[in-house]
Amino acid sequence: MLQNALPCGRRASDYFYSWAEDDDDYDQKLSGYNRPTTGYLLCKSGNVTKVTCGYVKYIDTYVYYEWGRAKVTRINNDNLSSDDFSQGGDSGSIVYDPYNFLIHGIHSGGEFPSRGGGTYGLYTQIMDAMELYDIVPYTNDTLIQLPE
Repeated sequence: MLQNALPCGRRASDYFYSWAEDDDDYDQKLSGYNRPTTGYLLCKSGNVTKVTCGYVKYIDTYVYYEWGRAKVTRINNDNLSSDDFSQGGDSGSIVYDPYNFLIHGIHSGGEFPSRGGGTYGLYTQIMDAMELYDIVPYTNDTLIQLPE
């Protein structure tokens, strides 16, 4: 697995977990990034709930946190079980297209009714983060690779 050391001691990689059953090794590479459309199937690769998928319901909707308002996209839970779409500890995970492995966003929250059957997840679109922070995601198409 290709991983590159960063000055802060962390690692950068374009690999991620795409199969919930095989979370002992990264098994897929990000191939780029994109914006979603309503009805688009996307998945989240979370630390706690692993891989969960659903369909985009609302784009550019707003939620209110104690610190202010945030623009997010909502994914309805498409898991065929009573498991939550996400739980605490999943924030910051990638939201991606499970067919083309394009990153669509950064997971930020969801609904957890009685910790069994969260009906949706929320994420910040990657294109919005790229524009706001003048960044480019590290994918297999990244022109400047970190030294090995």
